[in-house]
Amino acid sequence: MAAVAAAVAAAVQEIFSLADGRSYEVETMVNGKHWDFLVDVKGTVREVEDETWIDSIPAAAKAAIEKKAGERREDAFG
Repeated sequence: MAAVAAAVAAAVQEIFSLADGRSYEVETMVNGKHWDFLVDVKGTVREVEDETWIDSIPAAAKAAIEKKAGERREDAFG
């Protein structure tokens, strides 16, 4: 959080202090891409979601993703 503006860090800290849940989801945008993570009450990062451009994925993985996405579209609109 050192790179985050002080006002933003203070607002996040205040929200966390008011919450009574077991974990917190933090949604951010870094360099134009979504970067979200789940933090438990002890401060341990439990999950990270890092947005990736489809063109940056290896060809075989990209083909599998596009095939599955196509199947889902057919199910939804078929």
